[in-house]
Amino acid sequence: MTNHVKGTIDLYETEKSNTVEDDFETKTDIKGTVNTKYIDKDTGEEIVKGNTITDRVGKDYNTEKKEIENYDFVEVNGTKEGKIAEKTTEVIYYYTKTPAEVIVKYVDEEGNEIEKQEIVSGHVGEKYETEEKKFDEYELIKKPENSKGSMTKDTITVTYIYKRVKTKVTIKYLEKETNKELAEITTIEGFVGEKYNAERKTITNYQKAEPEPENSSGKMTKDIITVTYYYEKIPGGIVSVKYMDIDTKEEIVQGYTIQGYVGDGYETKEKEIPYYNILQKNLPSNSKGNLTQLNETVIYYYKKVPFNMSINKTIEEVVYNGKNISIKNGKTSKIDIAAKEVQNANIRVKYGITITNTEELAGTAQVIDKIPQHFKVSQENPDYWSVDKDGNLVFTTKELKAGESVKLEVILDWVNGESNFGEEKNVASIISTKNEANYEEVNKNDNNSEATIMIGLQTGLDNPAIYLISEILLISGLTLIAYLNLRLKFNKSIRKK
Repeated sequence: MTNHVKGTIDLYETEKSNTVEDDFETKTDIKGTVNTKYIDKDTGEEIVKGNTITDRVGKDYNTEKKEIENYDFVEVNGTKEGKIAEKTTEVIYYYTKTPAEVIVKYVDEEGNEIEKQEIVSGHVGEKYETEEKKFDEYELIKKPENSKGSMTKDTITVTYIYKRVKTKVTIKYLEKETNKELAEITTIEGFVGEKYNAERKTITNYQKAEPEPENSSGKMTKDIITVTYYYEKIPGGIVSVKYMDIDTKEEIVQGYTIQGYVGDGYETKEKEIPYYNILQKNLPSNSKGNLTQLNETVIYYYKKVPFNMSINKTIEEVVYNGKNISIKNGKTSKIDIAAKEVQNANIRVKYGITITNTEELAGTAQVIDKIPQHFKVSQENPDYWSVDKDGNLVFTTKELKAGESVKLEVILDWVNGESNFGEEKNVASIISTKNEANYEEVNKNDNNSEATIMIGLQTGLDNPAIYLISEILLISGLTLIAYLNLRLKFNKSIRKK
């Protein structure tokens, strides 16, 4: 236990005094109790469990108000905070239930009160339940979803909506031939004896039909009046469907027509036409739609399936007296023959000929390979070739589908001769093609291909002038003997110098 001591000493000699204060802990330990309660002031019942503090007398204590759902704080009885005493201290927090109310309304469709509103009073959290009322001239049309429930802090409004009991006129809009309803039924509501006036509606794609209703206007009666307006379809324009060649603008196959009534849906489709491709980028924007009073033309454009054969000739191998000669780009090769070896020179050239179907339509191609002037067909040449009256090689391919190729070989031997020098072109050509549609090729610029062998005479002299002379002789076509005589004269002139 803590004791607070205060003492004063008077000094007579100096006529002064000295006061001293201090706290001292004693061995005495006396306990005290503080009870805190939360009580409904109206019922005296404890709302929530309170709490008890037991500690040494003189020690500080502190209690606090609680937030209790659906209750409002009223007052506190007792000292909320202080020092614990030897006797039991009681602190009571009083609450009352939070008041609440429900307003019940009875109104018509326009929100006008049929009867004065009622107020149901209570407290937050309490249950409530309301009921509809019966009225002679009204009937309930909407029961509120919150007709019962629990009260809240905010005021709840429960609204019952009614409408007056009345008669009506029903207006129908029917297709004359089928009695099919063309529009939603219209209702004129009112009271017996009131005037009404029904009107014909405008309905898309329909026109009025006889007879006109005799009761389109009048006075309402207790029994429901039905007014009927009749309609008939409007004849639509003709839709003509055509399938045309984009290039010739002529019809490829017979088209057809579609007839009906305005508003009727129509849909056309492309056809699979042999040897033609539909042009997707030119598909008609009006391929489907609805009939109008105007005529319509739907055109599908096609293009012939393209057909084309190409040929490519390359030099595959050049052998001179057992030695392979270099080939440039598969298209050219040059051979220099020593003058003394002309009569015994052996040159063999192997060519490759590739025929390709570069387009979509399958077909065949007849190929001719024209033998160069100073060459002859080797005995090793493939036997699939035939020879025409001019001595050229001829071959007809099998049917090649789109993208397919076939490769042929031609083997030729050089014919020895004093004047058989110079540029030897071997030309391969597509001379005819064939396909089921009897279409022409779309490109004939790739129907010829050639490869060139250059055969020159090697003099054996280092003088560049002599080499130049040999080249000139090759170009001019002089004979080997003429060349040798010219060479001899050249040598003699060199010696004289």
